[in-house]
Amino acid sequence: MDILRIITSVAGCAAEVYIYSLFFSIFTTPKNDRRLKIILNCAAFVLLSVNSLFIDIFPLRAGISILAIIIISYCNDCGLLKRSYTALIAFILMCAAEIITGAATAALLGMNVGSIIGTDMTYIIDIVISKLTAFIAVKLFVNAKKPHGEFDSGFSAALLIIFVLIIFYMVFMIDGMFTGNEQNNAFLSVIAIVIMAAAVISVFILNDRQIKYKEYQRRLKDLELQYKLKVKEYENIRDNARLAGKNIHDVKNFSLAINSYLEQGKIAQAQQKLREYTEKTVGPVGRSSGIPTVDALLKAKLEEINELCGSRYVSVVLDSLGGIDEIDFCILLGNAADNAIEECRRIEDKKDRVIEIRVLPIAGGISIFVKNKTSGKAKKGVSSKDNDLLHGFGIENMRAICEKYGGDMITSEQDGYFELSIFLPNIQAD
Repeated sequence: MDILRIITSVAGCAAEVYIYSLFFSIFTTPKNDRRLKIILNCAAFVLLSVNSLFIDIFPLRAGISILAIIIISYCNDCGLLKRSYTALIAFILMCAAEIITGAATAALLGMNVGSIIGTDMTYIIDIVISKLTAFIAVKLFVNAKKPHGEFDSGFSAALLIIFVLIIFYMVFMIDGMFTGNEQNNAFLSVIAIVIMAAAVISVFILNDRQIKYKEYQRRLKDLELQYKLKVKEYENIRDNARLAGKNIHDVKNFSLAINSYLEQGKIAQAQQKLREYTEKTVGPVGRSSGIPTVDALLKAKLEEINELCGSRYVSVVLDSLGGIDEIDFCILLGNAADNAIEECRRIEDKKDRVIEIRVLPIAGGISIFVKNKTSGKAKKGVSSKDNDLLHGFGIENMRAICEKYGGDMITSEQDGYFELSIFLPNIQAD
């Protein structure tokens, strides 16, 4: 076996390792251990190379190839049965690509299989095209499993047609080379094959980049939407806080006016003014937290809860936030309340809607407890919003804030109720 065939076979084995790894990523969950992946892929590559160069008995070669694929599969998390039949399917895919490529080459060139294998150039063509065929099949399958909107089926179909045309063109071009100058055939054929392979792989890389670019654009739009919603929400909170401050500032003057009514014996008028003022400035909590921003947030949420739920209880007792940023605390509490409100909206009967919110100082920190009745329409841990990505950012933000202050967040669901418990330590005390 000459050096050209050895290089081609070894390169083909390297391509097989990559294709098998890509194939397993479709059906299993890849591990994050990079060192393990390198070791297993190198071991499989050596095994496939030895198998390709020195073993001619097909049953033995098939067994060794499947063993190498199983070794590659240990880069992924899956059971033994799934690992075995996925390895077998991957091996069948590679064999099918080689058979189809060999049959097409033999038919186009009018040669038998023995002649194809015996000629260096046709052997190289067969190896390169068979690996590219398997690569394209796997990539198309991977792209087809992507979420709707990320897979461009028209582009992939056009790419497949172009690849088939390239194969036909290359076969006839090389067939023409054999009838020309024999001294330049090998050099020109190898260059042409390398260019063809690089062109096809480059197009796939560009397609992947385009898909990722579209995904990043979508994520940026979702982030921008979330940012605008939060800005609007906290502008309302700011305005409500200013209004609350203005009302507090007017309490002294209002008290003087009520005192004047009482001195004049106008009891009924004084009572009416007190009722009007109470309805206008009623707070959202059992006891004011003493933090205008938090009170304004809770007042806005309580208006939704009162309109939505048949049974509700909101109680906040806070002297201070213990060094926790007001905006962080409002994001945490606001998202928790929004999730409970959203879930209750799915319950048809208002009487069955229940929301409970408690914020209390405990043991050197702050406890946030939110409990709501569930509709049973959403899977546990999965957003049922139209935009899962946006909802996911809310949950991630809550966890990030808890981690920022060294706190904990626990969720549970039982007996038709969802419970969220958050503890934030007093960082000033630390």
